[in-house]
Amino acid sequence: MRAIGKGEEADRTRGNLEDRMLAEWVRQHLVPRPALAEPARAEGGDGEALAGRVLCSGRGADTYTLESQFLHKSLLLLLHETEQGLAVAAVLNRPTANVVQFNLPDRPRRAIGFGGEARVRGGSLDVDGNGLLWLHTRGEALGGTPVGECGVWRIKSSDAAARIKDGDASLSDFLLLSGVVGWERADLEARLARGELEQVASPALLWPQIWALGEVSPGGEAGSAGAGSVEAAPVELSDGTAIWYAALQQGAGGGDEGFGASLGAVPPSALADEALQVWLHFFAGHPMPEAAAE
Repeated sequence: MRAIGKGEEADRTRGNLEDRMLAEWVRQHLVPRPALAEPARAEGGDGEALAGRVLCSGRGADTYTLESQFLHKSLLLLLHETEQGLAVAAVLNRPTANVVQFNLPDRPRRAIGFGGEARVRGGSLDVDGNGLLWLHTRGEALGGTPVGECGVWRIKSSDAAARIKDGDASLSDFLLLSGVVGWERADLEARLARGELEQVASPALLWPQIWALGEVSPGGEAGSAGAGSVEAAPVELSDGTAIWYAALQQGAGGGDEGFGASLGAVPPSALADEALQVWLHFFAGHPMPEAAAE
Protein backbone atom coordinates (compact mmCIF):
# COMPACT_ATOMS: atom_id res chain seq x y z
CA MET A 1 0.00 0.00 0.00
CA ARG A 2 2.81 2.39 0.83
CA ALA A 3 4.50 1.66 -2.51
CA ILE A 4 1.44 3.03 -4.34
CA GLY A 5 1.02 6.06 -2.11
CA LYS A 6 -1.64 4.56 0.19
CA GLY A 7 0.33 4.69 3.41
CA GLU A 8 -2.52 6.30 5.34
CA GLU A 9 -4.87 3.52 4.22
CA ALA A 10 -2.37 0.89 5.36
CA ASP A 11 -2.16 2.49 8.79
CA ARG A 12 -5.94 2.82 9.04
CA THR A 13 -6.66 -0.83 8.26
CA ARG A 14 -3.70 -2.35 10.07
CA GLY A 15 -4.83 -5.12 12.40
CA ASN A 16 -8.48 -5.13 11.34
CA LEU A 17 -10.40 -8.33 10.67
CA GLU A 18 -9.83 -8.27 6.91
CA ASP A 19 -6.06 -7.95 7.32
CA ARG A 20 -5.94 -10.74 9.88
CA MET A 21 -8.12 -13.02 7.74
CA LEU A 22 -5.80 -12.42 4.77
CA ALA A 23 -2.79 -13.26 6.93
CA GLU A 24 -4.54 -16.45 8.05
CA TRP A 25 -5.29 -17.37 4.42
CA VAL A 26 -1.60 -16.91 3.56
CA ARG A 27 -0.59 -19.03 6.55
CA GLN A 28 -2.96 -21.85 5.62
CA HIS A 29 -2.47 -21.86 1.85
CA LEU A 30 0.96 -20.44 1.01
CA VAL A 31 3.22 -21.25 3.95
CA PRO A 32 4.66 -24.79 3.59
CA ARG A 33 3.47 -27.21 6.24
CA PRO A 34 5.02 -30.49 7.34
CA ALA A 35 3.53 -33.55 5.68
CA LEU A 36 0.88 -35.20 7.80
CA ALA A 37 0.60 -38.92 8.29
CA GLU A 38 -2.46 -40.63 6.85
CA PRO A 39 -5.13 -40.40 9.57
CA ALA A 40 -6.08 -43.60 11.30
CA ARG A 41 -9.59 -44.90 10.76
CA ALA A 42 -11.93 -43.17 13.21
CA GLU A 43 -13.81 -45.10 15.85
CA GLY A 44 -17.31 -45.89 14.68
CA GLY A 45 -16.36 -46.84 11.12
CA ASP A 46 -16.73 -50.23 9.44
CA GLY A 47 -20.39 -49.70 8.58
CA GLU A 48 -21.64 -48.64 12.00
CA ALA A 49 -24.84 -46.62 11.73
CA LEU A 50 -24.21 -42.87 11.83
CA ALA A 51 -27.71 -41.61 12.63
CA GLY A 52 -27.99 -40.41 16.19
CA ARG A 53 -24.30 -39.76 16.75
CA VAL A 54 -23.63 -36.28 18.14
CA LEU A 55 -20.42 -34.46 17.27
CA CYS A 56 -18.78 -31.22 18.26
CA SER A 57 -16.13 -29.28 16.40
CA GLY A 58 -12.66 -29.99 17.72
CA ARG A 59 -10.12 -27.93 19.58
CA GLY A 60 -8.23 -26.73 16.50
CA ALA A 61 -8.58 -22.96 16.27
CA ASP A 62 -8.14 -22.53 12.51
CA THR A 63 -10.22 -25.31 10.96
CA TYR A 64 -13.28 -23.15 10.29
CA THR A 65 -11.76 -19.66 10.30
CA LEU A 66 -11.76 -19.04 6.55
CA GLU A 67 -14.85 -21.00 5.52
CA SER A 68 -17.94 -22.57 7.06
CA GLN A 69 -17.48 -20.34 10.11
CA PHE A 70 -20.82 -21.57 11.48
CA LEU A 71 -19.06 -24.87 12.25
CA HIS A 72 -16.61 -23.19 14.63
CA LYS A 73 -17.58 -24.23 18.16
CA SER A 74 -20.59 -26.09 16.83
CA LEU A 75 -22.58 -29.10 17.94
CA LEU A 76 -23.98 -31.43 15.27
CA LEU A 77 -26.50 -34.26 15.13
CA LEU A 78 -26.00 -36.90 12.44
CA LEU A 79 -29.46 -37.44 10.98
CA HIS A 80 -29.04 -39.94 8.19
CA GLU A 81 -26.65 -41.70 5.86
CA THR A 82 -27.71 -42.08 2.23
CA GLU A 83 -27.22 -45.20 0.15
CA GLN A 84 -24.43 -43.32 -1.62
CA GLY A 85 -22.54 -42.89 1.66
CA LEU A 86 -23.34 -39.22 2.29
CA ALA A 87 -23.61 -38.40 6.00
CA VAL A 88 -26.28 -35.76 6.63
CA ALA A 89 -26.01 -33.73 9.83
CA ALA A 90 -27.57 -30.59 11.30
CA VAL A 91 -25.93 -27.93 13.46
CA LEU A 92 -27.82 -27.67 16.76
CA ASN A 93 -26.47 -24.52 18.43
CA ARG A 94 -26.84 -21.65 15.94
CA PRO A 95 -30.16 -19.86 16.65
CA THR A 96 -31.15 -17.11 14.21
CA ALA A 97 -33.39 -14.07 14.37
CA ASN A 98 -36.00 -15.84 12.22
CA VAL A 99 -38.90 -17.20 14.25
CA VAL A 100 -41.96 -19.38 13.83
CA GLN A 101 -45.11 -17.98 15.42
CA PHE A 102 -48.41 -19.78 15.98
CA ASN A 103 -51.75 -18.00 15.76
CA LEU A 104 -52.85 -19.17 19.21
CA PRO A 105 -54.03 -17.10 22.20
CA ASP A 106 -50.57 -16.89 23.78
CA ARG A 107 -48.86 -16.28 20.40
CA PRO A 108 -46.01 -18.76 21.02
CA ARG A 109 -42.80 -18.12 19.08
CA ARG A 110 -39.71 -20.20 18.48
CA ALA A 111 -36.36 -19.17 17.01
CA ILE A 112 -35.23 -21.12 13.96
CA GLY A 113 -31.75 -22.59 14.17
CA PHE A 114 -29.30 -22.59 11.26
CA GLY A 115 -28.67 -26.26 10.56
CA GLY A 116 -26.34 -25.87 7.58
CA GLU A 117 -25.92 -24.45 4.10
CA ALA A 118 -27.42 -27.40 2.21
CA ARG A 119 -31.17 -27.75 1.76
CA VAL A 120 -33.25 -30.92 1.91
CA ARG A 121 -36.10 -31.06 -0.58
CA GLY A 122 -39.01 -33.29 -1.42
CA GLY A 123 -40.13 -34.03 2.14
CA SER A 124 -37.05 -36.09 2.93
CA LEU A 125 -36.23 -36.37 6.65
CA ASP A 126 -39.70 -34.90 7.36
CA VAL A 127 -38.54 -31.42 6.32
CA ASP A 128 -41.61 -29.22 5.76
CA GLY A 129 -42.56 -26.83 2.96
CA ASN A 130 -40.66 -24.01 4.65
CA GLY A 131 -37.50 -26.11 4.72
CA LEU A 132 -37.73 -26.68 8.48
CA LEU A 133 -36.78 -29.81 10.37
CA TRP A 134 -38.78 -30.33 13.59
CA LEU A 135 -37.06 -32.26 16.39
CA HIS A 136 -38.18 -33.21 19.90
CA THR A 137 -37.02 -35.31 22.85
CA ARG A 138 -40.37 -36.58 24.17
CA GLY A 139 -40.21 -39.93 22.43
CA GLU A 140 -43.37 -41.88 21.72
CA ALA A 141 -45.45 -39.33 23.64
CA LEU A 142 -45.22 -37.07 20.58
CA GLY A 143 -44.25 -39.70 18.04
CA GLY A 144 -42.40 -39.40 14.77
CA THR A 145 -39.15 -41.11 13.81
CA PRO A 146 -36.27 -41.66 16.25
CA VAL A 147 -32.88 -40.38 15.13
CA GLY A 148 -30.73 -43.30 16.12
CA GLU A 149 -30.64 -43.93 19.87
CA CYS A 150 -29.70 -40.44 21.09
CA GLY A 151 -33.17 -39.59 22.39
CA VAL A 152 -34.05 -37.14 19.62
CA TRP A 153 -37.02 -37.73 17.32
CA ARG A 154 -37.97 -35.95 14.13
CA ILE A 155 -41.61 -35.25 13.38
CA LYS A 156 -43.65 -33.83 10.50
CA SER A 157 -44.58 -30.20 11.06
CA SER A 158 -48.26 -30.99 10.46
CA ASP A 159 -48.19 -33.56 13.26
CA ALA A 160 -46.32 -31.17 15.55
CA ALA A 161 -48.85 -28.40 14.87
CA ALA A 162 -51.74 -30.77 15.59
CA ARG A 163 -50.25 -31.77 18.95
CA ILE A 164 -49.70 -28.13 19.87
CA LYS A 165 -53.27 -27.17 18.98
CA ASP A 166 -54.66 -30.16 20.89
CA GLY A 167 -52.65 -29.18 23.97
CA ASP A 168 -50.54 -32.35 23.93
CA ALA A 169 -47.37 -30.35 23.30
CA SER A 170 -46.07 -26.81 23.40
CA LEU A 171 -43.97 -25.08 20.77
CA SER A 172 -41.06 -25.12 23.23
CA ASP A 173 -40.97 -28.94 22.95
CA PHE A 174 -39.54 -28.57 19.44
CA LEU A 175 -36.18 -27.55 18.02
CA LEU A 176 -36.61 -26.03 14.56
CA LEU A 177 -33.69 -26.18 12.15
CA SER A 178 -33.19 -24.88 8.62
CA GLY A 179 -30.57 -26.55 6.45
CA VAL A 180 -28.13 -29.42 6.86
CA VAL A 181 -24.45 -30.26 6.41
CA GLY A 182 -23.26 -33.16 4.27
CA TRP A 183 -20.00 -35.11 4.22
CA GLU A 184 -18.93 -38.23 2.41
CA ARG A 185 -18.45 -40.90 5.04
CA ALA A 186 -14.71 -41.15 4.34
CA ASP A 187 -14.38 -37.36 4.74
CA LEU A 188 -16.30 -37.46 8.01
CA GLU A 189 -14.10 -40.24 9.37
CA ALA A 190 -10.98 -38.31 8.35
CA ARG A 191 -12.24 -35.19 10.16
CA LEU A 192 -12.82 -37.29 13.27
CA ALA A 193 -9.37 -38.83 13.01
CA ARG A 194 -7.74 -35.40 12.63
CA GLY A 195 -9.64 -34.03 15.61
CA GLU A 196 -11.61 -31.49 13.56
CA LEU A 197 -14.72 -33.17 14.92
CA GLU A 198 -15.13 -35.12 18.15
CA GLN A 199 -17.87 -37.43 19.35
CA VAL A 200 -19.95 -36.31 22.34
CA ALA A 201 -20.19 -38.98 25.01
CA SER A 202 -23.48 -38.08 26.73
CA PRO A 203 -25.49 -35.78 24.46
CA ALA A 204 -28.76 -36.25 26.38
CA LEU A 205 -27.30 -34.10 29.16
CA LEU A 206 -27.16 -31.20 26.70
CA TRP A 207 -30.68 -31.40 25.25
CA PRO A 208 -32.31 -28.99 27.77
CA GLN A 209 -29.71 -26.30 27.07
CA ILE A 210 -29.87 -26.82 23.31
CA TRP A 211 -33.67 -26.64 23.25
CA ALA A 212 -33.51 -23.47 25.36
CA LEU A 213 -31.62 -21.75 22.51
CA GLY A 214 -34.91 -21.50 20.63
CA GLU A 215 -36.70 -19.56 23.37
CA VAL A 216 -37.95 -16.07 22.49
CA SER A 217 -40.34 -13.72 24.23
CA PRO A 218 -44.08 -14.06 23.45
CA GLY A 219 -45.38 -12.23 20.39
CA GLY A 220 -47.67 -9.23 20.28
CA GLU A 221 -51.41 -9.13 19.72
CA ALA A 222 -52.96 -11.78 17.52
CA GLY A 223 -52.84 -10.82 13.87
CA SER A 224 -53.00 -12.47 10.49
CA ALA A 225 -50.07 -14.83 10.93
CA GLY A 226 -51.16 -18.43 10.48
CA ALA A 227 -50.05 -21.46 12.44
CA GLY A 228 -46.39 -22.07 11.85
CA SER A 229 -45.77 -18.84 9.95
CA VAL A 230 -42.14 -17.77 9.61
CA GLU A 231 -41.07 -14.19 10.25
CA ALA A 232 -38.06 -12.16 11.31
CA ALA A 233 -38.18 -10.42 14.67
CA PRO A 234 -35.71 -8.84 17.09
CA VAL A 235 -34.83 -11.50 19.66
CA GLU A 236 -32.05 -11.97 22.19
CA LEU A 237 -29.84 -14.68 20.76
CA SER A 238 -27.08 -16.90 22.10
CA ASP A 239 -24.06 -17.80 19.99
CA GLY A 240 -24.26 -21.36 21.37
CA THR A 241 -20.59 -21.56 22.31
CA ALA A 242 -21.21 -22.32 26.01
CA ILE A 243 -22.89 -25.59 25.01
CA TRP A 244 -19.95 -26.37 22.74
CA TYR A 245 -17.58 -26.08 25.71
CA ALA A 246 -19.65 -28.60 27.66
CA ALA A 247 -19.90 -30.96 24.68
CA LEU A 248 -16.17 -30.73 23.99
CA GLN A 249 -15.41 -31.60 27.57
CA GLN A 250 -17.48 -34.76 27.22
CA GLY A 251 -15.50 -35.64 24.11
CA ALA A 252 -12.31 -35.17 26.12
CA GLY A 253 -13.50 -37.49 28.86
CA GLY A 254 -15.70 -35.16 30.89
CA GLY A 255 -18.29 -37.95 30.99
CA ASP A 256 -21.54 -37.42 32.84
CA GLU A 257 -20.46 -34.25 34.60
CA GLY A 258 -21.85 -32.19 31.71
CA PHE A 259 -21.88 -28.46 32.44
CA GLY A 260 -20.26 -29.05 35.82
CA ALA A 261 -17.14 -30.51 34.25
CA SER A 262 -13.90 -28.58 34.58
CA LEU A 263 -12.90 -27.42 31.13
CA GLY A 264 -9.73 -28.76 29.61
CA ALA A 265 -7.28 -26.44 27.89
CA VAL A 266 -8.64 -25.00 24.65
CA PRO A 267 -6.20 -23.26 22.29
CA PRO A 268 -6.69 -19.50 21.79
CA SER A 269 -8.97 -18.81 18.83
CA ALA A 270 -9.55 -15.06 18.84
CA LEU A 271 -9.61 -14.78 15.03
CA ALA A 272 -11.90 -17.79 14.57
CA ASP A 273 -14.18 -16.48 17.33
CA GLU A 274 -14.39 -13.07 15.67
CA ALA A 275 -15.05 -14.64 12.26
CA LEU A 276 -17.91 -16.62 13.82
CA GLN A 277 -19.42 -13.48 15.36
CA VAL A 278 -19.31 -11.69 12.00
CA TRP A 279 -20.93 -14.73 10.33
CA LEU A 280 -23.67 -14.72 12.97
CA HIS A 281 -24.34 -11.04 12.26
CA PHE A 282 -24.65 -11.36 8.49
CA PHE A 283 -26.32 -14.76 8.23
CA ALA A 284 -28.19 -15.26 11.52
CA GLY A 285 -29.31 -11.75 12.46
CA HIS A 286 -27.13 -11.34 15.57
CA PRO A 287 -25.91 -7.88 16.57
CA MET A 288 -22.54 -6.94 15.11
CA PRO A 289 -19.77 -7.23 17.75
CA GLU A 290 -18.39 -3.83 18.64
CA ALA A 291 -14.80 -4.86 17.87
CA ALA A 292 -15.71 -6.05 14.38
CA ALA A 293 -17.87 -3.01 13.66
CA GLU A 294 -15.01 -0.57 14.25
